[in-house]
Amino acid sequence: MYRFIFALLAVATFGCTKPNPKACCLTGDDCRSAELPEIKMCASGEFCDHHTCVAATCSSDSECPAEHPVCAGACVDCDATHECPAKAPVCALATYSCGSCATDNDCQGFASAPHCDLTTGACVQCVSALDCPAGTPVCDANQCRLCATDDDCASEACALDGTCVPESNVLYGHPGGNDSGQCTKADPCGSLIQMVAKSDANHEHISYHLTQTTPTRLIIGQNSTSAPALFMHLHGATLVPATGGTLQPLFDSSIPIAFMDADLSGNTTPIVTQNGASLTLRHVTVHDSQRLAVAGAFVAKQLSIYNNTDATAAIVVTGPYDVTIDRGQIHDAVSVLSVPSASHVHLTNLMVWNVTNRPFNLALNAGDLQFSTIAKSGGSTTTAPCILSCGSQFHVTSSIIWQPQCNGTFQDAAGPCSFQSSIVSNANAPAGTTNANPMFVDPNADFHIRPTSAARDAVDTGPAVDFEGDARPGGPKYDIGADEIP
Repeated sequence: MYRFIFALLAVATFGCTKPNPKACCLTGDDCRSAELPEIKMCASGEFCDHHTCVAATCSSDSECPAEHPVCAGACVDCDATHECPAKAPVCALATYSCGSCATDNDCQGFASAPHCDLTTGACVQCVSALDCPAGTPVCDANQCRLCATDDDCASEACALDGTCVPESNVLYGHPGGNDSGQCTKADPCGSLIQMVAKSDANHEHISYHLTQTTPTRLIIGQNSTSAPALFMHLHGATLVPATGGTLQPLFDSSIPIAFMDADLSGNTTPIVTQNGASLTLRHVTVHDSQRLAVAGAFVAKQLSIYNNTDATAAIVVTGPYDVTIDRGQIHDAVSVLSVPSASHVHLTNLMVWNVTNRPFNLALNAGDLQFSTIAKSGGSTTTAPCILSCGSQFHVTSSIIWQPQCNGTFQDAAGPCSFQSSIVSNANAPAGTTNANPMFVDPNADFHIRPTSAARDAVDTGPAVDFEGDARPGGPKYDIGADEIP
């Protein structure tokens, strides 16, 4: 009896000190179930059967497992007529096993992955930006993609279509530059005024680096440039009004103008466009000012507006021009948007809070509000609804409109616009909505949702990111509102 127990203990003890060389597992869960510390594959010619490597004899490829898909009497990785996958592209015929690439020549058989990543030994789409085409110029995690910021491009200028602007089409400058120079990287100009004066149809893009807050005022039109449009790449610059006298616009433009990566502050109207000139903003913050005054189409991506004091709205569009905002935060304002009835309005991933009056009066506009959150707003509204008035050509999808403290018996949102998969705090929730509490992290200050929110994993489709750039979906489905829980 004692000898039997000792024998069992000996087997258990020696088994723990000498791992089984034939043990195997294929996934993290599979390894945990077998109490193995990490994924362990079998050698070529073997396959993993119930956590043990066994010989893989076969008569055809169909009999082989996925990890060794080729039949050569035994199941192996590859042979003279069966190539290896891009992740291990080189076939060692002596062992019928797949291994790492050493040069791009090893990747010639992979049209979508022609370059060898020496770090991983895999064939990939790209290793550096030099491997990417002009249409998708950025190499990110071995995949070519569009540029998203100016820093993605060697030319310091990411165009609005996601391509990098050639250096020869960009004017360069910084405050220490030479205004009599050529505005090239090697010979930069010193002032924005001179750069605008040198712009033309072949040089519409201006890359200007600032080392400190810079007082600015520019009037831009055909009298100051021959360029049909201007694209201002400002690399995080903070621009404030020129000193002295009444505050004036930082930029007053009668040609289409775009601003990328800038902070604009302290102006009556930070940017004014005239005569149908459009305004485009990408990663721009406007604060402690009155309004953006636009007499043309308005497009914004990654827009932040706060401490706005204009009695009409933070964004005032004069004329029947379209408005598109994708990813924005607007708070501590009197109202958000003023547009004529003929304008089309498209709002996605918009986070709005602490707006004094009704944020949106879109009763006569066509368009949509998608994956947005509007909260703690409309407290000074004297006529219903508090937050959103919208008409029959307007559609609200997967959004949160929440102000339970709305004055009197006012509704927060009123049609006849249509609602779909949205949360609205109306006592009598309209069709397509629920008035379940969205459970904000802090209903007075933080309008991200909690994991237990009714907005969590509630819809099947949505945009690729939320208002902060977090990937959607963060779970099995998409979250309602501007915020997606990772």
